[in-house]
Amino acid sequence: MSKASGPAGSSKDDPDDYKDMLKEAQQIDFSDVAKYNVINLAGVDKFSRPVVVLTARNMPNSKSVDMDKLLKYMAVTLDKVVESDYIIIYLHFGLAKENRPSIGWLRQCYRMFGRKYKKNLKNLLIVHPSRWVRVIMGLTRPFISAKFAAKLRYMNTLGELGEFVDAKQIEVPADVREHDRTQKPSASRQASSGGGGGGHVTGNSKFHQALHPCFGVDLATLVSEEKPLPLLVATTTAYIREHGLDVEGIFRRSASIARINELRERFNRQEHIDFDDHGDIHIPAVLLKTFLRELPEPLLTFDLFDQIMSFSDLVDDEERVACVRQLLHTALPRRNYLVLRHVVKFLTEVEAQSDVNLMSKSNLAIVFGPNLIWSEGHAASLSAMKEINQFVCFLIGFYQQLFDEDDVPPAAAGLADAEGDNPAAAPGEATRASAGSEADMAALVTSGSQARSSRDHEGGGKKERKPVSSEESAAPALSI
Repeated sequence: MSKASGPAGSSKDDPDDYKDMLKEAQQIDFSDVAKYNVINLAGVDKFSRPVVVLTARNMPNSKSVDMDKLLKYMAVTLDKVVESDYIIIYLHFGLAKENRPSIGWLRQCYRMFGRKYKKNLKNLLIVHPSRWVRVIMGLTRPFISAKFAAKLRYMNTLGELGEFVDAKQIEVPADVREHDRTQKPSASRQASSGGGGGGHVTGNSKFHQALHPCFGVDLATLVSEEKPLPLLVATTTAYIREHGLDVEGIFRRSASIARINELRERFNRQEHIDFDDHGDIHIPAVLLKTFLRELPEPLLTFDLFDQIMSFSDLVDDEERVACVRQLLHTALPRRNYLVLRHVVKFLTEVEAQSDVNLMSKSNLAIVFGPNLIWSEGHAASLSAMKEINQFVCFLIGFYQQLFDEDDVPPAAAGLADAEGDNPAAAPGEATRASAGSEADMAALVTSGSQARSSRDHEGGGKKERKPVSSEESAAPALSI
């Protein structure tokens, strides 16, 4: 098996005062600083790296809030996230004299956040930079490494973020959007086109000419009764199983963007790919996460998002097993169930080597959660990420109780139904699940099945999705 250098997120990279601060922060009630929404999580970017959003207009006046407490909350919230490669989007518009943090506080931030924050940060994207920001960055340049400085990008408009993320997943205040309409794109850079989760970072038109595309394609077109797994899922998991289970930090590290784009196009052209030729175990790992993220609909489907957001309401593991098993076996389309079962089983194999690769269930959930489920109509949020991570962690930890190895449930959609019709599950299907609260199972299962059935009826069997209103969402945003 191959070995790779470990991530910079191990405890040896954290100074003692930082570790002491994290321990102390576990006992602090941060609700008084959380309400300002200064910092948020916006899912992952187009290469499955966590996205941290800092919104300057939400920065409170230092006289009205304990700034040291705000700093501790930022650290304790982001500590696990930044153990993976990640990016920061800083929305600068709205920072004024009244809420501008002091140079001393900014210096404290830089000193407090340890090596993993700086090394694992792949891009710092500053949107709507002012002269003040450029001056501050100029003053700090002598104190930061050249590598860190190279990660900095200035962007005059929100549209320029399309190179990295789907703009819909970022929560942007209305006045920031209004200001953005008055700005012109950076002269030195044309903004990449936005779009959905299937966006990509490449200027090669061959991607669009692929006869049999793989990325950004509905799952129904990639699988069949005879071949229930997409080729990319089968090949990447098989390769990592053989060569990457003992690699420290597997799935946390990035790979060359140029190499990833090249291999995406080759997969789209159905070319033979030998990962041995590329010498980087993180390439198949990134490709797997990117493939899942770029599905037009997440593997766990839009219809199940609200039910997953209620996962923490279930009281104990017995109740959770009963409800989640019922959800997977009756409300999840069959093709999705088969791929999900394969992915989760593979993650249990990765987790089994966690003493070597350091990828515990919770670490894997942080990495894979945003690639398995996301909202159709709302920006990502810290509260949603928490529920998603808990749910995916549960799938990994209770794989044997939740999935059937030798049996495929007659779930809501067959593999051969490329149009997405969703006939009802067999009448006796509910008896397959372990005994549990009927009310809880109904709350989890019925909503998803009815939503899909209603939409398919209105759309004549085609996948015509309606936007979800804020009143319908079960996941209020948790902010910092």
